[in-house]
Amino acid sequence: MSDMISSMLWSPYSATESNAAREEMIISRNPNSQLDKNAFLQLLITQMRYQDPLNPVDDKEFLAQMAQFSALEQMQNMNATYAKSQAYSMIGKNIVAETYNSMTYTLEEVRGTVTGVIIKNGEPVLEIGDRDVPVTDVVSVYDPFQMSNIYTSLVTSQNMALIGKFIQAITVDSQFNPTGFVEGRVDSVRFSGGQTVLMVGGKEVYAPEVISISDDLQIIGKPVAYMTPSGDDYAEASGIITDVKFVDKSAYLVVDGKDIKIDMINYISEAFIYIGRQVTYEGATGTVADVVIKDATTFVKVIANDTAELVPFNKVRGTLK
Repeated sequence: MSDMISSMLWSPYSATESNAAREEMIISRNPNSQLDKNAFLQLLITQMRYQDPLNPVDDKEFLAQMAQFSALEQMQNMNATYAKSQAYSMIGKNIVAETYNSMTYTLEEVRGTVTGVIIKNGEPVLEIGDRDVPVTDVVSVYDPFQMSNIYTSLVTSQNMALIGKFIQAITVDSQFNPTGFVEGRVDSVRFSGGQTVLMVGGKEVYAPEVISISDDLQIIGKPVAYMTPSGDDYAEASGIITDVKFVDKSAYLVVDGKDIKIDMINYISEAFIYIGRQVTYEGATGTVADVVIKDATTFVKVIANDTAELVPFNKVRGTLK
């Protein structure tokens, strides 16, 4: 009884009014991730309405709370404005973001160009292809023009470094069919229509046509053996490679005026590097003595235990001792 009397003496409202007040307070406590000015004022008024009249809150405390909230609100407004400005500045830029995928429940990396910005629930969201990425998920931003300039400068520097080097190149037509072979020292580099053109012995070679770079000639002037059908067997001959040409998309070595068909032109230049060096094949070890062309396939003549054996180059490729 004394507790009930004390409660009635403390509260200026009836039991019914107190219940209504409690319900109002419960209803007003809907979850809200952002506390705006109106919500703060409502809480402040509610606090004033239901304060203990025998021990009221000091008005200075209310003023301090208002000042703190005003400062916080200004800071939030500045942050929101900055976030939007930052998002709009990313339009047209390439970005990398780590964003949460609610479908797979995983953190995914998203890369691409920002095509637009939309505002969702007051927050700026970047449009990247068919994905919406919160600006807060962005981990890096790149200017595509700047990256392009860096790439162009790097490629230009690399191409200029080719001057004095020996290159091999396969020239192609507009349909990318091989039309010729060029091997020689790069005399100069020029630029035409956005393309890098290498001058090799008076011939023009576009940079994408280059297939290898070295400090010396790799095919032209090299001695090579070749085997041609002769009855039920093969006849072996040898000579110096003077040129490489293409006929109906097939490559041929020109050896002392004879055309020797080959299937893999890069195998020829690689195989010459193996001459005089040890290789392994089928568990055996031997020394490469010569490069031989047979049935358009590149072979190496391997000497092991005083016995010579023709081994397809692709079987010993990469096994140098």
